[in-house]
Formats: sequence, structure tokens, C-alpha cells
Amino acid sequence: MSQGYIHSAGAYHAGSFENIETVPAGALSSTATDMANFMIAQLQLGRFGSTRILQENTAQEMQQQHFTNDPRLPGMAYGFYEQQINQQRLIGHSGDTTLFYSLLMLLPKSHVGLFIAFNSPGGSAASQNLLQAFMDHYYPAPHVTSTAPLAGFPERASQIEGTYWSTRRNETTYQKVGYDLFSPITVSASGDGHLIITGVGSQDIDLREVQPWVFQQTNGRSDTVIFQSSGTQMTMFIGNRPYQAYQKRAWDETPAFHFGLLLICLVLFLGTGLSALVHLIGMIRRKFNGQPKGSRFRSDLPRWLGWSMSILNVIVLIGLFLLFSSDDPYAVQFAMSPALVAVMMLASISALLALGVVFWSFLVWRMHSWNRWRCLSYMLLALAGVAFSVDLNFWHLLWLP
Repeated sequence: MSQGYIHSAGAYHAGSFENIETVPAGALSSTATDMANFMIAQLQLGRFGSTRILQENTAQEMQQQHFTNDPRLPGMAYGFYEQQINQQRLIGHSGDTTLFYSLLMLLPKSHVGLFIAFNSPGGSAASQNLLQAFMDHYYPAPHVTSTAPLAGFPERASQIEGTYWSTRRNETTYQKVGYDLFSPITVSASGDGHLIITGVGSQDIDLREVQPWVFQQTNGRSDTVIFQSSGTQMTMFIGNRPYQAYQKRAWDETPAFHFGLLLICLVLFLGTGLSALVHLIGMIRRKFNGQPKGSRFRSDLPRWLGWSMSILNVIVLIGLFLLFSSDDPYAVQFAMSPALVAVMMLASISALLALGVVFWSFLVWRMHSWNRWRCLSYMLLALAGVAFSVDLNFWHLLWLP
């Protein structure tokens, strides 16, 4: 059996065996020979050699379409999904882990099968490129002439443009972050009457409209993309990805909004943390110089709450950055590591401190304990603390047993 590798620091490093714990996905360890035998049995409708593994009608039912996002697009069979490449119907399945990337494709009418497996990152794009090259060589597509943009394209494009996310995402756990925050999908109009999809696959998808709301890919794979609008929701269906759809995000769901919010909060937290450091240095200097300690802890409680919350939030952001940028798939991708639990617990403590900061911000304003500028800056810090905690909760990054 092959071993998986990761390329870093200019060299390939062997990885350990991967236990896939992402529900409901699974994994299978097999050999290329066994996969070839499986393909032969499927192409012969359940028969391998002189042995019948499946009844013929069972194999046919496995290979026929049972669901599609749109009747004009490929759909899902049992265990297989359909592809339409160069006007040929294929069925198959792909599977990726951190170390391994595989693709199985069958052309039932031609009794042809193709199995590809790579043992390092980059294999997903390589397998798709190899499949397209195989189809272009043995089943070349007819030449399609370019046409002028259809009437009304600019109006439709303005409704389509934006940031999208896949319906194949985790909505209820912290794994939502990896799919939705760090993997944005954008659709934009080019100046020549085309649409460009970025973030789906290894290269941009260039589309031209062939019917209103129906687009054909002009570069790479021969794919069809359909957009549907239902009220305020715009949905994108990519033909050769029938196992998911793509929904246009609202403005407050886009990565730009969340990263912008986190950046503003980080600036405020760093500034507050710096003021805490200056205050601490002043306390130490006064102690060594034998000077009075200044205000008592009780009167300084609002500031201590703000300082503690800000420092904790900076630690949380640093921890999340290190975890989600780690090459270790068990840091966040396949399991909730102890380090992630610790960071989420710190975030929850900070959320409680934020409530205290909110309480004191109203209290000091009402009691006129501070001047107006100091009160406003403290209220701004309270707002940042609440916004930060709400944003973490949106991504399920608060530890709530």
C-alpha cells in the first residue's frame, strides 16, 4: 500500500495513516487491482468473470439517475454521481483526504473505466486534469463557436454576482469555519460578456451564457452552470458537481465582512492590551520608587475587566490562527483537539468578561465616574467584545457544553 506525503520546506514528508472521522463521510483502503475488478463488475452489470455479484437490474438501478438539481444537469445515482464531459455520460465518485486523492469514472455505454489515485496534495486537480485530457483524446468535443452576449445579460449578471457558499458544509460545528470562511467562492462578470467563477476547483471557470440563466464553460472542462432565483435567494448549480449547490451569501455572511469585523476588533483589543501594559509598568515603577499605588483595585475594576477581555481575545485569535493554519489534519479538520477545546474555553470566558464590560460601561456613564471621551472609548470596547463573541458563536467557536 502506498504511503501519503505532504510537501513542506522544500521536501516531501511521510504522513501517518488517516482515520476519517468527518460524518457522514467515510474512507476505504484498497488496491488499484481491486478497484479495477470493481469497475469491471459494474461495467458488466454485476458480473465478474463467471461469478455474479449483483443482479443485473440491481446494478442498473445503482447506475441510473435518482436525483438532479435540475433536469438539464447531471445528477446522483446510488453511490455514483453523473458527469457530462464532451457530450458523454460518465458515472463515478471521487474522494480526497489530506494525503490521498482518488477518482473513479465509468463510461457505461463504452465499457470503459478509469481509476486514478495520488498520494500527496495537488492530486485533486491532477486527477481532474487527467480525466479531461483522457476525454479530449478519446472522446473529443465538437467545436463550439463563440457568440455575442444575450440580450439582458448585464441585468442578470448584476443579480448573479457575489460571494457564494456550498450547501455541502457543516452548519452546526466549528468545522463551518474551514468550508465557509477560508474557502470563499465568488462569481463576477468580466468585460466581454462572460462570468468568472473563482474558488471552485483549482482554476477559475469561464462561462458564456447560452440561454437566459444557463451558462456553458469555455475553458477547461465542458460544464454547464445554471442560476435560479427564488425570492431573495440566488442559487448556482454546477452540472458536474451534482452532489452540492451553491447559495449566494448575504452581505453579513461574506468572508470580507467577518474578516473586517475581526480586524477592527483586533485593533481595539491590541490598543487596550497596550494600555494595560503601560499601566502595569507604571505600577511596577511606583512600587520600586515607594510612591502611592494610585487608585484601588475596586475603582479600577472596569479597566481590569476590559484589559483581561482584550488580552484573552488576542490570545484566542492567535490560537485559532495557529490551529486552522496547521498542516496537522487532527488539529481541527478530523477531530476536536485539546488545543482547540482550550482556545474555545478561553473564548467563552472572554464572552462572560464582555458582559461585565457592557455592564460597567453603562454604570460609569450613568454615574459620571469618567469623562465623556473615556466613557465612549470604554463603550466602544464593550461593543467590540460583544461583536467578537457573537462572531465566534456564528462559527461555533465558543465552548458551550
